[in-house]
Amino acid sequence: MVDPGSDTAASSTLPTLTLVTRLDCSLCASFESALAAWEAGRGRFRLEVVNVDSSAELAARYGLRVPGILVSAYARRG
Repeated sequence: MVDPGSDTAASSTLPTLTLVTRLDCSLCASFESALAAWEAGRGRFRLEVVNVDSSAELAARYGLRVPGILVSAYARRG
């Protein structure tokens, strides 16, 4: 069971934005900086960054189509 006052409880109720990036991609780096600043200022989502070249499946799926954003579904409490 998750303690409602813990960081884990808070983060489980937030949507997760997954930024799909690639090394040496200046647009990816700019996008990541902007999203990190927005996350720090608003705190309304969790940001995860995934390098598209970290797996063959991601590389096949996204190829050169980076940066990309995936938004997770989440359940609100209360």
